Amino acid sequence: MEAYKWPEIPDNPQRDIDDFIAAVRATLKYWLTLHTNGVAWAEESFLDYNDLNQWLQDCTKDGVIENDYFHTDVKAAALENMAREAIENNEIELCSNCGAMLFDGEYCYNCEDEGQEWESENATMEELNDVLCFYEDTQAQLSDSHIYDAMVGPCFNDYRDGIKGVTGGIEDEIEEILAAYEELGDDRQNWVLWALNALGVWHVNGNIIEDYGDRFNLDYNFAVSVRDCGFADSFGEDELLEWLDS
Repeated sequence: MEAYKWPEIPDNPQRDIDDFIAAVRATLKYWLTLHTNGVAWAEESFLDYNDLNQWLQDCTKDGVIENDYFHTDVKAAALENMAREAIENNEIELCSNCGAMLFDGEYCYNCEDEGQEWESENATMEELNDVLCFYEDTQAQLSDSHIYDAMVGPCFNDYRDGIKGVTGGIEDEIEEILAAYEELGDDRQNWVLWALNALGVWHVNGNIIEDYGDRFNLDYNFAVSVRDCGFADSFGEDELLEWLDS
C-alpha cells in the first residue's frame, strides 16, 4: 500500500506570512487526515519504527491498544490476516487420516511413525479458527505486512468507531474550513480572515494548533498572538501591507 504523503513543512511561519498560513492549513489537514485515513493513522503510529514486531512489543499491551475512546487487538487482527492469506495460498494443509494441521509440504509424523497411510488436504476458510490456534501454538512470527494491514484495516475501523462520537462535528468543521481555503481567490485580505478563523478550531482535548502545530514549525504562542492581536501587530504593519499588495 502506498505511503501517505503528508503536507510539506513550512520553513518559518513566525516570520513569513505565507508560511504562517500554510502551517495553519497543514496543521488542520494533518489532524483531519490522522482521524479519517487508515494509512496515515497507521504510519503515524509506526513513526520511528522499521521493525513492526518491535513496535508491537513496545507500543501495545500484549498486542492490544486501548484508551478511553477505543479498544483494538492488533495482534489478533494481524494473525487473522496471516491465516487468511495462508489459506488462500494453500500454505496450510490437513492430514486426511488424523486431522493434524501441517505447513505446506510437511509430513504428518504421527501417521508416518505409526506406519499409517495419509494424504494432505488444503485447509479452507472453514478451518480459519483452527489455523489461528495452530499459529498461536507454533508461535508463528508475524510479518510487517500483516501488522501494517491490520492497523490500516480492522484496527483503524475500531479506532473510527470509538472516536466518531467525539470527533464527527470537528471533522465537519475542519472540512468546511479547508474547503473555504480553496475558494479564497487572489484577495489576500480573505487569506488573513481565513487564517484568523482557522486558528480558533478546538478538538476534544484542546486547541488543534496548540497540540499539533509544532509538527509544521508553528509556535502556538505566536499563533495566539496573531489570533488575539492581528497580523499587523505580529508580523509588522509594513510587512503586512507589502504582503497584501504583492
